[in-house]
Amino acid sequence: MTGLAKINDVALQYHVSTRTLRYYEEIGILASCRSDAEQPRFYSPEQVRRLEQILALRRVGAKVTEIQRIFAMEEPGEALGAFLAQLRTLEHQERAIRERRELIERLLILFRHETHERRLDGPDLPSEIVALAERSVELRAATGSLPVFAEHVRRLTDVRVEEVPAYRMARYHDPVAPSCFDSWRHMAAWACGNKLPLVRAFGYCAANPEGIIPKYGYDVLFALPHGFVPKGHIEAVTFPGGLYAVTTTTYREYAADWRALGQWVREQAEYVDRPGPGLEELNDFNFSVGPDAVVDLLCPVARRG
Repeated sequence: MTGLAKINDVALQYHVSTRTLRYYEEIGILASCRSDAEQPRFYSPEQVRRLEQILALRRVGAKVTEIQRIFAMEEPGEALGAFLAQLRTLEHQERAIRERRELIERLLILFRHETHERRLDGPDLPSEIVALAERSVELRAATGSLPVFAEHVRRLTDVRVEEVPAYRMARYHDPVAPSCFDSWRHMAAWACGNKLPLVRAFGYCAANPEGIIPKYGYDVLFALPHGFVPKGHIEAVTFPGGLYAVTTTTYREYAADWRALGQWVREQAEYVDRPGPGLEELNDFNFSVGPDAVVDLLCPVARRG
């Protein structure tokens, strides 16, 4: 189609997964065109610009529901008011962070001079240290918690929560795979050889059922069409589905983003972790899958209460 961009090309250019693009279409903030349901999606130049707007809003911290409201606004002034309110909030947080930083710097100076040979939890700490520490704690209401004596975890701005349906899936388990890419390539070759369409495909580090070591290889799950029965070393299993917090990254960045996604979940008031493995979903895997492959990370969550 002249002037239109294929979904795979758009996903690669903007470093998003095709699953993310389809999700944006499902909730009505992006549109695609195709001749029938069996054909790949294409995007017009106007919709590519819309995607750029969506990604820009996500980078400044807008939630998907907020983006829906912004695009539904009839007057640009309404969106302007929302951004001005967010800017005022950020300015307030910046002032609080600056004050908190100054307090911490003063605390460091006092600790270096006053606590050289004292216990830090002793009863004889100078009152100024206690007062400054109390003021620093008060500022957390405006700035949030900060990592102390812990590895820095980067902040994710593109996280969505999805209800993943149950699937009947083919499972390939390799207990000695030198890398997850070998497992993905093995499943890709099997699916291609059986001419199976790619609907959903999840991978995860497999936990040892004996409990001797925490991980023992890598599993790949591939959604099966109705009536298809896998044979040999590929078994059919039921994937129960459920609620997942999802973000998009590449395998090159996935370790850091797994930590960041876990931190995101821990900071939520509405969701908590639930038992189950974290999943990695490839939407366009092929034989050249590697560190630059786009992947969705899915962390199992549940609603509080």
